[in-house]
Amino acid sequence: MTYPRLQIANLAIVGALLLGGACSGGDSPALDAAPAVDAPLALDAPLALDAPLALDAPLALDAPLALDGGSPSNTEGLDLARPAGPPTLYTGVDPARLATDVVPAVAEWVRNVPAEVLSGFGFASPADADAIQVGRPYGIFTLHKGPWLAFGGYWRAAVLVGGEYRSVVSVKLEGDKYVLATLGGADFAPTLAEREKLPAVSAALDIGRAGLLQLVGSGGISLLAYEVAVPEGATEPDIRVQSLSWYPSLIPGIDGSAAPPETTLAEIDKSLPAE
Repeated sequence: MTYPRLQIANLAIVGALLLGGACSGGDSPALDAAPAVDAPLALDAPLALDAPLALDAPLALDAPLALDGGSPSNTEGLDLARPAGPPTLYTGVDPARLATDVVPAVAEWVRNVPAEVLSGFGFASPADADAIQVGRPYGIFTLHKGPWLAFGGYWRAAVLVGGEYRSVVSVKLEGDKYVLATLGGADFAPTLAEREKLPAVSAALDIGRAGLLQLVGSGGISLLAYEVAVPEGATEPDIRVQSLSWYPSLIPGIDGSAAPPETTLAEIDKSLPAE
């Protein structure tokens, strides 16, 4: 069976995005309950968005770290005025330095947490600390009517152990150092693993031009966005948007390499309420 992706109109995708955009901190979408292949994607279940770690306190290494999820909405004190120019996913992040700064903090936490707690965060044992890797980061943005994008001051990245996607971190920049803000989101790690197999998404991550989006007024992330190569003479980046509730490899009879349906910021903007 082949999924009729080309038959999904942009407006159907946009409608599904808007209906599910108001994520407010529930359970992550069940990986064993794929969306119907003959209907628009449903976004009625947000990703794992539990209690955030207090960002003004040091990481406690003698207790479980708070599950990730709140950082995209934690924009207090940030300048979220509309930036000049067209929307872009570029944040100036240095992926190599981010990984160098954050890996030791994740590894130390894994070594110091009781083994029976680690499974809830995607880890098998304290020995995983010796093989920790942090993947390429996504900027966290809010999509506003316009359209325009507000960068929230955080990045998310997968945590890998021996190349296997296990968990997710949220990271912020303090001075000249990237700092671990929250750790968790084990349910979200398989989603990132699937999307990063897509050549276009992977290429955007390589140049720091991929992001995770929440719609203005919603409480959680529901979209993945990436920039494609800008044709010569173009005046603004070409940003493609996908729903994060699409799990093609988990649908029987569907080609797992198939890309999810995509739309654009302009199409979503048509249905966003005025601010």
